[in-house]
Amino acid sequence: MSYSQKVPMVQPLSREKIENDSLLFLQKHHPEPLRSDQSIDIEYIFELIVPQIQPDIKTGYFDLSSFGTGVMGFTDAARKISYVHNKLYDAALQYPCSPEARRFRATVAHEVSHCICHYSYLKTFKSICSLVGVGNTLMRRRSDIPPYMDPEWQAWEQAGALLMAEAIYRRIDQKRKKYQ
Repeated sequence: MSYSQKVPMVQPLSREKIENDSLLFLQKHHPEPLRSDQSIDIEYIFELIVPQIQPDIKTGYFDLSSFGTGVMGFTDAARKISYVHNKLYDAALQYPCSPEARRFRATVAHEVSHCICHYSYLKTFKSICSLVGVGNTLMRRRSDIPPYMDPEWQAWEQAGALLMAEAIYRRIDQKRKKYQ
């Protein structure tokens, strides 16, 4: 997405709030990795947990090439969908330790973040816009809004917090220090 494109301004969220919310989410929906050496199963969250907490949304892996060459994930509250590009999924399956696999996990976590952080808000946002007939007046150029009110910045921050929750990082760091 171009920096000059218009995006909806969302509720302000600090990095600390995003990290805390991510930890609470994991404690509730996927706690095992927080207390063991198991990694976060972001695909499990995307495929099973997101549809449980947002029952009207459909998640999956589809060909997104019609959206442009750089689009690897897409969440749309109006269409009630959250998709990740199937070519990225296929590459991650074929080469599990590749940069594509890491990009796949990051993209899935990013779309999960939109679903858990923005989906309900964006459904309401679209409803309000259509009811009052304001069109795109609540949309702003990305360059005109602070990052903490940008849904893309928030989703990337939350994706990182989900994939490497602070509790997991601290446990790994303690183990590292123990063996130094």
